[in-house]
Amino acid sequence: QSTWVKFKLLIYVYIIYIYVFYVKSGMEESFVHYRPRFCRLDKSNVSDGYGFKLHSQKSLPGQFVWEIKRGSVAEKSQLRIMDKLVEVNGINVKNMKHKEVISKALEFDDHIELLVVDKETDEYFQRINVVPTRSMVVDYDVENIVIHEKSVDDDDDNMKSHLE
Repeated sequence: QSTWVKFKLLIYVYIIYIYVFYVKSGMEESFVHYRPRFCRLDKSNVSDGYGFKLHSQKSLPGQFVWEIKRGSVAEKSQLRIMDKLVEVNGINVKNMKHKEVISKALEFDDHIELLVVDKETDEYFQRINVVPTRSMVVDYDVENIVIHEKSVDDDDDNMKSHLE
């Protein structure tokens, strides 16, 4: 009977070893690779606005960057077409309607802060059932904060919003 207990203990130790060195290390590698991005756009005297359009549709849950003007502050802030918004001005927007997200985006007069994920990062976080947060952002570069002015054109029919 003591041999059986030792054998079971050995199996448990082996399972833990596999988990720690293969499964967990693989998850950590993926976690390092898949990170949300933080983009802050600051207001200035520039009349071009933020330089991107926000889009949502019923068949694809979420709010997405749909279009980015070349040379705009949105482009300089590392926003990418089809980035999914996770947070706007520090608030998670997963369950918000399009108009609520736009309202949140216009909350501050002098800036907008966006936490975004690309498609692969979004799929990764959904697969491991984790909500991305600003604390997961790597290489936040204070020097890369850009300056702009904003205006909004919210069209209910196609649910596109211009933050340009």
